[in-house]
Amino acid sequence: MSWRDGFDIHQSKAEMGVTKLNDFSTKRPLRILVIGSLDAAAGGNAAGGTTISLRCLVDELKRRQDVELIVVDIGCSRDKTGLLKDIGRGLAFIRHAAQQIRRVDVVSLHTVSTKLWFTGMMTLMLSRVAHKPLLIRKFAGTDYNDFPFWKRTLTKWVLSHCDIYLAQTRYLVDVAKSRDGISHCRWFPTHRPMNGTGESDRVKAVCRRFIYVGQVREYKGIIELVEAAERLDSAISVDVYGPIFDDLPADLFNHRKRIFYRGFLNQLDDDDTMQQYDAFV
Repeated sequence: MSWRDGFDIHQSKAEMGVTKLNDFSTKRPLRILVIGSLDAAAGGNAAGGTTISLRCLVDELKRRQDVELIVVDIGCSRDKTGLLKDIGRGLAFIRHAAQQIRRVDVVSLHTVSTKLWFTGMMTLMLSRVAHKPLLIRKFAGTDYNDFPFWKRTLTKWVLSHCDIYLAQTRYLVDVAKSRDGISHCRWFPTHRPMNGTGESDRVKAVCRRFIYVGQVREYKGIIELVEAAERLDSAISVDVYGPIFDDLPADLFNHRKRIFYRGFLNQLDDDDTMQQYDAFV
């Protein structure tokens, strides 16, 4: 889908003239600012689906001749925590984003729900000052309505006033439109290219070998997956790949007959590995 004509640009109340995005001359590339977390996306074991998905998008856009890309990486190492460090990163983000927004035609923010209240608010304000259209892609299926009042209010305000809001699930699109009146919400599922070819590309009529790849966390449903897998037929197996986080029991995968933890999956080999399975969990 083309960045030039793939979406109808939502006209905000401020009437910043963002519909001019479709009027850009084809004589020069469309300048896009991508803001998101790419930390560890190049192969680190802690990389999650959001960073890998954004890396795939960035790599795809870099191959295009009609796009000029500028990336602001807002990722950080896990050991860089603390209030002062958070404030420092926030100020650095505002300064860097303000410098880059002036150079581009359109701004795109890619982030998880919990960070929208700050990164979304700052990016929206900077985009409005610079008269640039803003696209926000929200990762994960989290409903911001479950947040505390102040965070819920700020998040909803940001998503209501950006020009395009891309949600990862159809459910969130329906919620945004019917409950919150955000008519400019579109469905944009997480995806990545698969390079495997051959017989295994075909959808299997019967699936016996299942694979889970991602961060192994309780809120992702891993405990339910373990319990369900152990009730399956003896011909069924489920292999789990990814970093285990400390919200899970250390012995979760011990003495299991159907589900097995296989450690980390090297991103350079993951396509070949996935082709060995019948279905992706």
